[in-house]
Amino acid sequence: MDQSASMRCHAGHALELDCRDGAVTHVPFDLAAAGLTLLVIDTKAKHSLVDGQYGARRDACERAAAILGVPLLADIDAAGSTPP
Repeated sequence: MDQSASMRCHAGHALELDCRDGAVTHVPFDLAAAGLTLLVIDTKAKHSLVDGQYGARRDACERAAAILGVPLLADIDAAGSTPP
């Protein structure tokens, strides 16, 4: 995703990337106009796919999607509804 973001972002916008089909939406993102500042912090946290946490999060998301009756949690819009 880092590579996609670095190639497809536009100044002054956040990038919404749909990993299902690669579609992107450029969302206006003007923090200064809202009187806000973005703070980026390097936590130095180690990331590993072998510790089982990725699999646990994926399982939890898949269970939640099944409970909600959608194939993926991404199929739920911001209002909490699903497409027909």
